[in-house]
Amino acid sequence: MPRFINQTGASAIYNFIKSKGIKHVFGYTGGAVLPLTDKFHSYNNSKIKYIKNINELCVGHSSEGYAKVSRKPGIIITTSGPGVTNLITPLQNALSDGTPLIALSGQVSTNMIGTDAFQEAPSIELTKSCTKWNYRINDVNEIPDVMEHAYKVSMSGRKGPVFIDLPKNVLTETITSNQKRNYLSNIGLTSKIKKYKNTNIDDFINLLYVSEKPILYIGQGALEAVDEIRQFIKQTDIPLLQLYMEWVLGTKHYIIVYIC
Repeated sequence: MPRFINQTGASAIYNFIKSKGIKHVFGYTGGAVLPLTDKFHSYNNSKIKYIKNINELCVGHSSEGYAKVSRKPGIIITTSGPGVTNLITPLQNALSDGTPLIALSGQVSTNMIGTDAFQEAPSIELTKSCTKWNYRINDVNEIPDVMEHAYKVSMSGRKGPVFIDLPKNVLTETITSNQKRNYLSNIGLTSKIKKYKNTNIDDFINLLYVSEKPILYIGQGALEAVDEIRQFIKQTDIPLLQLYMEWVLGTKHYIIVYIC
């Protein structure tokens, strides 16, 4: 990714987001992340609209909505300390729903980490259990590789949120080389992806034949198979419904087909 050479970390992140065709980001500013938020205002005719929310919780949920509509990762930009802690709920919600997010949070400078500096928080530890992957960038030259990896992780397999911690000095320093690392080998990513056994297709077909009134209950996980599901419904004439409250049909003559 040589195009990022000689750019500051903040500029590289901005240009990476733009290169992915993402038109909106959601944020709530603060001191540690100012070098990044400034890029969305300082560039003339910016191609990306920065939407400021009332707090970080709203930032996260707004990004979820954007991701569901655009089919691209929702981009979150917040500051350190309380800025991160307010993101836990939307991150967990996105992980549960399979919604792709890339959360970018400011952090105190690398030489201040571990000194209990103003608004320092253990961001990596806090977000580990509610993201598919999280990482702190300690070298500005890692930014292009980390951003590309974060995008791929958020959009691969069952989609979900990732978190990147950005020390303030990393955002202001200049990229001088294309430093690559095998991030996948350094994290327990595979352990966070649930593996499901394939259901025997013959058993599925037999259940359909013996059921009197089959019903399709289709969840968000089927978004990538919309055309196939429409064809299946057209061929079988099985009704489709969406349930928002839990309920039970209560008879063995019914079968609900879950596609999630």
